This record gives sequence, C-alpha cells and structure tokens, in this order.
Amino acid sequence: MKKLFTLITFLVCSVTSWGQTTLFSWHMSGTTAPTIGGTVGTATGGTLTFNTTDIEKKWTVEGVSYVDGVDEELKAESTKGIKNGANALYITLTLSSGKFQEGDIIEICGYNGWEISSSTSLDGDIVTSIATGESKSAYAIGSATLPAGTSTNTLYLSRAQNSSTAFSGIRITRPSDTKTTVSTPVITSSIGSNYFTTSATISITDETEGASIFYSTDGTNFSKYTNSFPITSTTTIYTYATKDEMTQSGTISATFSKVAPSATATINGTLITPSTDFSNTSLRLNENITLTAAEGSLIYTQWSSDATKYATAESVVAKATGVASPATVSTATNGKRALFVVAKDADGNLSSLDVYTFNVTSALATIGATGYTSFSSKAALDFTKVNGLKAYAVEAVNTTSLKLAEVQNAVPAKTGVILNGAQGEYTIPVASSSKAPEVNLLTCNESNYNLAAGDYYLGTNDGTTARFFLHDEANGTKTLAGYHAYIKGENVPAGAKSILTFTFGEVTAINGVDAAATSVNGPVYNTVGQKVSNNYKGIVIKNGKKFILK
Repeated sequence: MKKLFTLITFLVCSVTSWGQTTLFSWHMSGTTAPTIGGTVGTATGGTLTFNTTDIEKKWTVEGVSYVDGVDEELKAESTKGIKNGANALYITLTLSSGKFQEGDIIEICGYNGWEISSSTSLDGDIVTSIATGESKSAYAIGSATLPAGTSTNTLYLSRAQNSSTAFSGIRITRPSDTKTTVSTPVITSSIGSNYFTTSATISITDETEGASIFYSTDGTNFSKYTNSFPITSTTTIYTYATKDEMTQSGTISATFSKVAPSATATINGTLITPSTDFSNTSLRLNENITLTAAEGSLIYTQWSSDATKYATAESVVAKATGVASPATVSTATNGKRALFVVAKDADGNLSSLDVYTFNVTSALATIGATGYTSFSSKAALDFTKVNGLKAYAVEAVNTTSLKLAEVQNAVPAKTGVILNGAQGEYTIPVASSSKAPEVNLLTCNESNYNLAAGDYYLGTNDGTTARFFLHDEANGTKTLAGYHAYIKGENVPAGAKSILTFTFGEVTAINGVDAAATSVNGPVYNTVGQKVSNNYKGIVIKNGKKFILK
C-alpha cells in the first residue's frame, strides 16, 4: 500500500475539544468480543463494524490498563479493550452524514500502530498512520491529521505491523478553522442510464445548500449551471461546485453515450423479451427468429450455450457479420441456447447488447402442399410421438421408383428421412435414445448443399405430387437448404429414370435380398450407409439393391 502521508504523534493526554467539532466517537462497552460484520461498544455520529478477509481470524477482547491522563471519552466503560491479532482483521468506520476531509483529526486510544485507508484496509492507499501506547499495560492516545485530497464518508483501520494491536476508543474531530469542502455534484440523465437512443436531458445537483455548479463538455471551458439541458450525441459532462467560505469540490465527469435502438425479436409473430434463465421453451430447432431494427440498420448475432459469453456489444460485432434488418436466425443445436443480438444504425451507433435464452427441446418440420418433405436434424428425434406425421427411410431404389420404409422408433442425429403429413408445421420432440434404420439410402446435408450431377432430390413439378428428381447440371445449380436429405447418384442404379416415384414397405423387412448376385458392379454400402469393401460380410447394398456377402 502506498503511503501518501504519515504523521505520528504520541500523546499521554487527550486533545482539547475547544474550537473543534466532533464528527465521530466510539468507545468500548461490555465485555463481549465483536462478531465478524458486527458492532460492539457505543458509537456517535456513525457506525463502526469489525471485519476480516479471512473467516478463520477473529476479534478478541483483553484487559485494559491506561497511562495517566487519558481522556475518559476514549476509555472503555468495562475492563475490556478490543484486540486485533491478525493482519486480516480491519475496522470499517462510516459517518452517518457528510464526509471526512483534509484537516480532520483522528485519535485512537490503545497500543501499537494503526493504518487508516480510504478504501479497504488491505488494498487501499494509506491516508495516514497512528502510533498509540507501547504495550498492553499502557493504553495511550495517538493522533494524526487527514491529509490533502481526503474526501470520503468511510475509513478503514488495520494494524500497522505484524504484532498485535488494540484499542478502547476512537474520536474524529474537525478544527473550527478548517474549511468545509463543498459536496461533489451529481450528474443524472432523464433516461435513467448513461445510454440513450435519440436524446437525453442532463441535470446536475449538489447537496451543499447554496452551492454554485459549473459544467463543461470539454473539461476546459466551464459555464455556470442554471437549468437542465438536452444532448443528442455522445457527450462527456465535467462538473464541480463552489461556495463562499468553503473549499471547492473536486471535479467529476460522466459520459452519456448515444446508442442505436435495440432490435426486436419475434417467433412466428410473437414478441419475445431478453432473458438469461433459459426458461423459454418456445423455440424449436431450425425455427426462425425474426430480428427487426431501425431502417438502414445492420444486425449482429452470436449463439452460445453460455448466457455470459459476450459482455459487450462491441465483442459481438467483432465476432459476427452484420446482416441487413430484418434478419432471421435459427439454431440447429438443442438444449440451452443463448442468442446475443446487437444492432448498428446507419450512423454507426451500436445498440445495447440484448441476450435471449432458450431451452430447445423440439424441432420444427414444415410440410407443404404435396404432403411430403425431406428432413434431417442435428439432434436425435422421435417422429413416432407426433400425431398425423410419418417418417420414412429410403430402403431401396430401382430404375423407376424408390421404396420407403416407415421409421418405427426415434432416429439418431443427422439421419435423413422423408416426412409425410398434412400441410402445416409439426413439433418433433428431441429423443434421449435412438436407433438408426436398418437400411437408409438418404444422405443428410447439415448446411446448404449444391447437388452434384446424378443426385436425386425430393420435389414436385405440378405443385401437388411429390417425386424424386434427377439433378442435371445442364439446368443450372440446385441448392438444397440445410438439414434436408437427398439420394446420392451412386446409390441409384444405372439407367434409372430422371423422375422416381414411391413404393412403401416395412422398415424391418428384408425384401429382395440376393445371395448370389454379388458380382454386380458399383460401390458397396452396409445397412447404415457406410461404404465398405467387397470383403465385408453381411447384408450390403449395391446399386440400390440388397445382397448378402458371405
């Protein structure tokens, strides 16, 4: 700790109170040791509490013996004084009103030394220090004067060396010829915070009656404050106060920042509000959140499972890419999800950082007029628990059609399926356990995928009937949105038609297994779609047909 000022005085009698005002006094009464955070004794003008930075260290009491001439006001009413036997112990002394200031005199009756600090006793700058009596059998009074720059309503006292110290009374007085310092002004905004979106009205007050307040926006050219005033851009206000026959207050400043309006967030048109407790279960996997900000704004977003990952708007902007408002975002990850949102207006002002939290326990699937859609998810899902919805794996493909087998249980994450149901939205619960279809020729695409030549995708050419269509690069690029499913060209036999229809079968059935036709050309896959060599033993798929390799 930095020693700003030290004045040590040894006294064997009290300082006279003539021409002085007592700000605070305390003396020990009773014989019980103080508890941590508690008080003992008799205090006037404020409170004195006993504290520690180590819960294993305790304040104690001991017998008292005084040198001749000690002021009765600083003696214990009982026969006990308070002992500080550890560096971790400290006293907090707080005035009921006003502040300690330069020139105030602090007196302590006890033995050995004390340090007085302006913040905590263990990490603040030392205001001054005091030496009292030389031993426990000689309680005496030591005093010191608070130095220039002191302006606080709380002082912290701790022992000044690695030996026990004790005391029975404290008194703080102010000489009558000491000028009182004007209170520091207080700057407030009509918005109630240091941030505003269009304008704010600034007010400055001072608790010293009759004080004159001066303010500046550059820290140099000060004007007398008479009335509140508006600001429309980011502004720093500097201020101090004066009064005749009193010491000028210190100068303080406060910055009020103009920020962009926050973006609003909606799910299916319903407004959602920021939160950090992950109690909102309305969001489903792959469901869009619509974010809308002022015209011309960019919106920056980041997802996390930790609602405290980003602390400032700037940290989100540094990580994300701005998207023009309105913007849509979604998550493909289930469980606890936190969405961080920042808007930047056309003038470059950032909004405050908004955090939205969700507990995602289901996925959204949307089926159009055909009654079918391809689908996949980053989470395991149980389609069997959704009324009116069926999920299918593609079990086999020939030159004119493909065979769908109904899924009878929850399927693992990233499993492609074909969903069938009436037109509309479906909420599919996340599953804790799952089992992959025995055979499935569908491939999940986790992100937007440009189909390769020969791939087949689910679509319609009449708006009502769903079929699988061959992608021909001559017709341009065909992009499949993330978390859908398609059939790779290598899983379709040569000579297949460009449009394939559906047939249906049971997912557990093993139809058309050919134990002899193992010489058919083409890549070999096991029943979960993994490519294997010709040495693989068991049921495999070649050119969309099942075989047994022995």
